[in-house]
Amino acid sequence: MVQLTELAHSLIRDVVRTGDLVIDATSGNGHDTLFLSQLVGSIGRVVACDVQQDALDSTHDLLQKHKSENVDLVLESHATLLPRLAEEAAQIASAIMFNLGYLPGGDKTRTTTADSTLIAIQAATRLLKPNGVLTVTAYVGHPGGLEESIQVEGLIQKLIQSTEFESLHEATTNANDKAPRLFTIMRRPDSVD
Repeated sequence: MVQLTELAHSLIRDVVRTGDLVIDATSGNGHDTLFLSQLVGSIGRVVACDVQQDALDSTHDLLQKHKSENVDLVLESHATLLPRLAEEAAQIASAIMFNLGYLPGGDKTRTTTADSTLIAIQAATRLLKPNGVLTVTAYVGHPGGLEESIQVEGLIQKLIQSTEFESLHEATTNANDKAPRLFTIMRRPDSVD
C-alpha cells in the first residue's frame, strides 16, 4: 500500500521545478521541508512555518545535516503567515503542503485546529500558481482531528466545485475511521484570480 506521504510527494514532484517557490505550512520535524528544498534546488525557495520552536529546531537540524540552505523558517501560525503572504503576492507558489495534527514526538495536546487550518487553506489557494498543487494530510486519531478533517473536506469540496480548482486525489490508508486522509487539489492551468 502506498503511504499518503509518498503519494503527496509524487503529486508535488510532478509540478515543482528547480527555482520554484514552495511552502510547508506545518514544518513539524522537517521531512516535507527537506523534500521541498531538494526539489526546488539551490535557486528555489522554501517557506516553512510552525507554531512550535521545537519543530523549527528539528527542521533546522535536519536541513543543516543535508546542507539545505534555501529555506526560510518562520515561527508563526499558518493561519497568519499564509494570509499575509497572499496579501503581498498572488499565485506565486508551485506547491503548498499541510500535515495536520500534532508534532510527532511532541506534545499531543498542541494540535492544528479546524479554524486556523481553514483560514490557512483559503489563503493558500490564493498563493497557488496555475498548475500548483496543495496537499493536506489530515490525521483524525487525536481529539479534534476528525472534526478538522471533516471541515477540510467540506472546504475542498467547495473549492473543486469552482472553475479554479480540481481534485487530484483523495485517499486514506485504509477503511478505519481513524486512518489519515490525504486531500489534494490543483489550480487549473487557465485559472486566474
